[in-house]
Amino acid sequence: MKQHIAILYADSRFTPWKENVDTSTVKKVHQALSPTYEADIIHMVEPCLALAELLSEYDCVVNLCYGFKNMMQWEVAAWLDEHRIVHLSSSGIVQKIVQNKLQVEALLSGFGLPVARTITSANQIEDRTYIIKPVSGGCHRNISIVRGDELYQKYFLLDPAEWMIQPYIEGREFSVAILPDASGLSFQALYPVEIVPYPKREVYIAGQEYGTTERDFHPVLEPVLHDELIRVALSAHRYTGLEYFSRCDFRVQNNHVYLLDVNAMPNLHPVRSLFPQILRHQNMSIKTLLKRMLARRHFLHQGTGKNSTEGSVYISLN
Repeated sequence: MKQHIAILYADSRFTPWKENVDTSTVKKVHQALSPTYEADIIHMVEPCLALAELLSEYDCVVNLCYGFKNMMQWEVAAWLDEHRIVHLSSSGIVQKIVQNKLQVEALLSGFGLPVARTITSANQIEDRTYIIKPVSGGCHRNISIVRGDELYQKYFLLDPAEWMIQPYIEGREFSVAILPDASGLSFQALYPVEIVPYPKREVYIAGQEYGTTERDFHPVLEPVLHDELIRVALSAHRYTGLEYFSRCDFRVQNNHVYLLDVNAMPNLHPVRSLFPQILRHQNMSIKTLLKRMLARRHFLHQGTGKNSTEGSVYISLN
């Protein structure tokens, strides 16, 4: 008997950060599930009891809902958890932690991982370049890069609960994708992709806000650097309690790795999103990802029909 799976999604227009979710995303996921599973597409119209009851009838839900109107991504996951709906995304409480970059910095530095460090006093400002970014928010959005003298003028106007300031780390930038291994019992990190500024320059960020960047899916890496990127990415995934897939962003300066960000639920748009492109360059597919996530779901829930974080290592910093 085929498992019955729901694909829950909200179009980009209805998500707080206008994620890359549209018909092509949903179509790709639906095609990846068919014909092995019975898959229905359900558009989020309102997180109400009727919808919860409908979703509860499915064996599991592929969660492509990156928030809805005023609800954040983690709040949608928490709503699914509240109604005991099995979904292929990390729990709401874990996603809430990961969304807060300051909490992630404190948590992972406590485990000894090499994270980019936030300054906490104007006395720490030096004559160098800094990056200002939101504590919570979509990756690479609303970022400013300033010199120390300009930052000093702005520092006292920035709410530390909303904004974080870090020394800008010059060097190479990488992104590492993590997904369940073939058994669903553990995790696998894929070969790092490098974000390359084009034309070449010292100050850049992924995306196009500070100039064009390109992606090198097969960068030349010394074995020691490769192994360190993989080690830190897998450790960050486990220590934060993420249960399905994620993506970690890094800067490397003088062969020293700095973790910049952890994405708790990377987007799956087949053309515009990075995670599916990484899969393709590793001879994998969305179908492979979903198969492994379903194996992970079986391992986690063992027929209980409940989301669980039992066995995960994470600390709530509320």
